[in-house]
Amino acid sequence: MTNPINPVNPAHQDKQPIRRRHFSLFWPLLLISIGAFLFLSNIGVVQGSGWDMVFRLWPLLLIVGGLDGLFRREGLVGAVVLIGLGLAFLLSNLGYLSISAWEVIARFWPVFLVALGLDILIGHKRPWAPLIGVVVGLLLIGGIAYLIVAAPGVANQRTETVNYTMNDVTQANGSITMAVGRMDLSSGAAAGSLMDATLKFGAQGTARKTLPAGNPASFGLSADNSTYLSFGANDTDHWTLLMNPVVTYSLDVNMAVGEEFLNLTDLSVNQIDLNMAVGRSEVRLPAKGSVSGSIKGAVGETTLYLPHGAVVNIRLDTGLTSVNYPSDYTRLGDVISTPSQQSDGPTINLSINQALGVINIRYLP
Repeated sequence: MTNPINPVNPAHQDKQPIRRRHFSLFWPLLLISIGAFLFLSNIGVVQGSGWDMVFRLWPLLLIVGGLDGLFRREGLVGAVVLIGLGLAFLLSNLGYLSISAWEVIARFWPVFLVALGLDILIGHKRPWAPLIGVVVGLLLIGGIAYLIVAAPGVANQRTETVNYTMNDVTQANGSITMAVGRMDLSSGAAAGSLMDATLKFGAQGTARKTLPAGNPASFGLSADNSTYLSFGANDTDHWTLLMNPVVTYSLDVNMAVGEEFLNLTDLSVNQIDLNMAVGRSEVRLPAKGSVSGSIKGAVGETTLYLPHGAVVNIRLDTGLTSVNYPSDYTRLGDVISTPSQQSDGPTINLSINQALGVINIRYLP
């Protein structure tokens, strides 16, 4: 009588094919990339400080991660998309694309979700899956490149204008909230207007207005159904806000992802509070009067232009952030200030809180 095979004895078990796992290329490629750029920086080919370079070259993480995914044959669609978007971000940061990296993020972040879904759908069980995954990833990247460079924009793009009457207001508190896109704020409102706004929505969106009320007057502007994915170069949400120079403002400006350019040089602003999750903020402060407030951001680039002769006190709360300031300023711990003998100009007291990125403090041109 034949003895049954002992199921717990490995010697009698059928041999199962062992799937060979590829080691990760992420860290070797990342070290090689960083070393190459540090070498180019040391010999003067690449300009900028170490942290500036890190901030500009962060897309290498996406590129290296994508290459590692291709090598390991894990998530092929996502790997190709990571490489393509990483290249777009890198070219933008180095000045080779007219569109900024923040605009690319604002427009195309849902592509990551599409890539993840396609990776799950295609899988790795069939022999043709890797080829299909690479082809689909290349098609997604090609489509993004076309939309960045050549797409004319969607047909239902729309513009809405908002005008707030000034009446007898001399002081006003404004709250402005934008989800994704670009914001330009400066002087130039018509006589008798507290604010004139032109709101360009990429595909959909309706302004939510809070009319001026009280004394000082409080007003607000935000949007319902704002577009989170846009396509052509003329298809991103873009708000242009014109304020009245005869009114003294306190401004609270909030944005999730994008770019904001606040030119306050011809305005009277005594309080400014900015909140940007991911993106670029450029603020030019007025040459007259006193300004206080805060600038907060998670990841991005903050550039602050200050008037000559101002008495400046800036308190920093930063993580992995490069901070650049004029040579005649002084820094003691987390406080940047102007020379102590400078005491007859406008007073500027700000706090800047930024986790990752670059903070540039410069004089107004």
